[in-house]
Amino acid sequence: MKKTKIIVLDALLAAIASVILSLGSLLGDLDLTFAALASVAVFIAIIEIGLSSAIAVWLATSLLSGILRPSAAVLMFACFVGLYPIIKLTSERLRPVLAWTVKIVSVNVATVVITLLSELVFFPGEGYAWWIYVVMLLLANAATVMFDYVLSKFAVLYFSKLRRRIGFKDTKK
Repeated sequence: MKKTKIIVLDALLAAIASVILSLGSLLGDLDLTFAALASVAVFIAIIEIGLSSAIAVWLATSLLSGILRPSAAVLMFACFVGLYPIIKLTSERLRPVLAWTVKIVSVNVATVVITLLSELVFFPGEGYAWWIYVVMLLLANAATVMFDYVLSKFAVLYFSKLRRRIGFKDTKK
């Protein structure tokens, strides 16, 4: 694929993901759902173009959305949900046990980072009991397993039906 097509596709995917994140921040109760939906743009970028484009889409979406409409969804997208398609597709080249270890460790690190950011930067002085953090980690791990399953099913749908309709035929790398 030519460099101009790659740049245009990256910009288009980042713009779509930013619009999705903005819609999620307007509909407060669904902001994390929209963050997961916006990560599909990163997923398509890594499948169709490659790792560097996926990172560019993630970074552009995170920065643009963070500047235009900062919210919890943008923080989740920047720290984990937007990165997860990259983590998923690169770790699945490993053995299954090692791949799941990478995924679970990454969600735990992201959860700790998000918690520290929220407690130290956004809501200083708001401490919780230790067991709340344990429950939060367990719920984050369960959500990651479900998100991984949904992304896997989306990949099947994308390759079987959507890819040809969008116009990607033999454009892989």
